[in-house]
Amino acid sequence: MNVAIYANEAKDKDLALTSKLSALLKQAGCAVSLCDKTLGESPFEGADILIVVGGDGTILGVCGMAAKAEVPILGINLGYLGFLTEVEDDDLERAMGDLLGGNYNIESRAMLEAEYEGQRYFSLNDIVFLRDSTFVAQKKLVEFEVYFDGALIDMIDADGVIVSTPTGSTAYSLSAGGPILSPAISATLITAICPHTLHFRPLVLSDEEVITVKVAGESARVCVSFDGYNKFCLCQGQSLSMSKSSLSPKFIRFGKSNFYHKLRNKLSKWSRAHHD
Repeated sequence: MNVAIYANEAKDKDLALTSKLSALLKQAGCAVSLCDKTLGESPFEGADILIVVGGDGTILGVCGMAAKAEVPILGINLGYLGFLTEVEDDDLERAMGDLLGGNYNIESRAMLEAEYEGQRYFSLNDIVFLRDSTFVAQKKLVEFEVYFDGALIDMIDADGVIVSTPTGSTAYSLSAGGPILSPAISATLITAICPHTLHFRPLVLSDEEVITVKVAGESARVCVSFDGYNKFCLCQGQSLSMSKSSLSPKFIRFGKSNFYHKLRNKLSKWSRAHHD
């Protein structure tokens, strides 16, 4: 088995856990390659499995490349909540036993895709449109026009708009008041950030159509990010269209995957941390 390991060095101090992981895999006869921050065009080509050591943010940074290479991801959590990860750092040996024994399932997740100035962008969680710092300083909202399959849904005065997958419904969208969606649902979620209106509420739409967000309003300027990466700006009159990607990241899951069990545990952990 060829195993690629990508570690967040800020979370895995001195690569202690990565070294232990690598030793376990090599003892079992696996070929192990360590990928550093200088990721190339196809850093995971030839790997059978990609192990990501870090947290959800670390996985978000590489899942698009893993999807292109059709390599399933196993996430080891050194972060905070770890919705995307599967293994806690204190359960490493058992997890490697199950992995090498083939005792796991593969779970697919939907991604969003958009093209801007000839470059393709991918997002597992969300595409966020957020007014830039000059508008924040002037206390101006941005007027957004949101279209579904070419038809205008609504015009919204807001700080921003979040277009997310069901996976991303537990991320920024949740903080902005959006609903939680099971990743098994085929849908795209639109949530406004602090909308200056009482009638607009988060929308759950089919993921089979194209969603377009247009920047309206005088002298508006909006920053666009994909899972927090690849930021660029749109100005008044410019728009971005996005749809469900043909690429689908794959995640390794042990046992019967239960989204609601994980959701309950992770949100309870979050609640305890904020009330201690």
